[in-house]
Amino acid sequence: MQLTREHGRCLLRIARDSIERSWKKDAPGKWKGPNELYRPGAAFVTLTLDTKLRGCIGSTTPSPSLADTVERHSYAAAFKDPRFPPLERKDGPRVHIEISVLSGLNELFFRSEEDLIEQLRAERDGLLIESGRYNATFLPTVWKAHPEPAKFLRQLKRKAELPSDDFPYRAWRYTCQSFGEREAP
Repeated sequence: MQLTREHGRCLLRIARDSIERSWKKDAPGKWKGPNELYRPGAAFVTLTLDTKLRGCIGSTTPSPSLADTVERHSYAAAFKDPRFPPLERKDGPRVHIEISVLSGLNELFFRSEEDLIEQLRAERDGLLIESGRYNATFLPTVWKAHPEPAKFLRQLKRKAELPSDDFPYRAWRYTCQSFGEREAP
């Protein structure tokens, strides 16, 4: 599904409202927006505070409504990410929200890690890997921190807690449409 800037602005309003309603202990909002936002979709919500990661929660599996997905993941990124304490109200105005709406997953077929690395499109692909009960994903924005495909894959395997020599495993790539508060006035 191809989203417009207006769709992005609507999703960002949903995300911001979800966080603010949580501080007020209000019930979830009833969103009104374009029909595209009520179709199935997968998304991640990333929060940064003073340019540092403050929370990131999402799923590569589409849920029945993209708007509901963004609402749930916004709340979870602010208050349930186990890496951080719950977001405090005083920090709310300084938090920057970015929403990454994922394309469908496309399985990659490869005979070796070198073969997989050659298939990766730096700065464009998000990657999900899975081996048994272990899995992890990196959004395309992670290429900024790890611009070399071999290092990108090595860090993703570390995140998934796979030994560096663990092979074979399965991999899927995806792309994202991203909307951030600063980019969407």
